[in-house]
Amino acid sequence: STMWTMQRESLANYNEVDSYESQTGVSQENAIVPNNALLTCRYKTSVVANNKLYVGNIKQNGTVFGDRMIKSPIGKYNLLPSTNFIDVAVNDGDEITALEFYKDKLLQFKKRKVFVINTSGDYEFLEDTFDNIGVQRQCQVTKTPMGIAWANSSGCFLYDGEKVTNL
Repeated sequence: STMWTMQRESLANYNEVDSYESQTGVSQENAIVPNNALLTCRYKTSVVANNKLYVGNIKQNGTVFGDRMIKSPIGKYNLLPSTNFIDVAVNDGDEITALEFYKDKLLQFKKRKVFVINTSGDYEFLEDTFDNIGVQRQCQVTKTPMGIAWANSSGCFLYDGEKVTNL
């Protein structure tokens, strides 16, 4: 193999405007960490919403965050930077068990609670919380044409984008 190196001064027209961060949506400090430890993570649940991947119940850089979500940059599902985290309810003794998306709303399920997170703007914000209707596993949640449905020991529920109905 042959490697060619050209000095920056020898280039006729090099890019002075774009940076690594503007091209990838990831800070350069995170990118230089060995083994991409701050750009990747293991996770137990995920959903694609607004051209971003949201993952929950993560392990990143050797640390487990059971109640944390991370979102990818737009259109870059394989990058999960540690700086793009979303903490809704931390240290509540519960972990994220499922994620689902419907009508610009991200539903974050825990074992005891359901959080409705609005994703319609530039930033996500907590819109509503429902107590005592969470799920144990992702398989208890499904998307339907009428909304997000899930079942647990308390009943079968449907979120239609505005309210939760016990079916």
